[in-house]
Amino acid sequence: MVFYADIVFFDAKNGGRRSPGFQGYRPMVRFPDSTMLSFARINFVTPDGRPYEMGARVPGAVVAEMCIPNDDPSAAILQTGTTFELTEGTHAIARGTITGDVRTVDFDWEFVRPPFRLVDEYDVSASDESTG
Repeated sequence: MVFYADIVFFDAKNGGRRSPGFQGYRPMVRFPDSTMLSFARINFVTPDGRPYEMGARVPGAVVAEMCIPNDDPSAAILQTGTTFELTEGTHAIARGTITGDVRTVDFDWEFVRPPFRLVDEYDVSASDESTG
């Protein structure tokens, strides 16, 4: 499954990371109504729709292309508007909302590494309008 999301990292004084997120970062994802954590690959995207370079630090609020395995138990509940948390262990470090179409995409999970593009085009400005 692949989808786009707006993600807001919590700052350190509000329980978030002391250092910013970065391209290649792989936290766990907790979806609503699920006691399970999901593995996700996250590709942070610049405001003009290009992937950040590997290792680049990302701002506190960022658009991301995310993918989880198609057979993940949470895949059935994913839709535009679904909220989730990024976690390190049991500690929530960011909150996100799915803003783009959720699609099933065939890919080799083991070889998907950011920066990647599983969906050809995404209008980042549409995401910005929904959060304004």
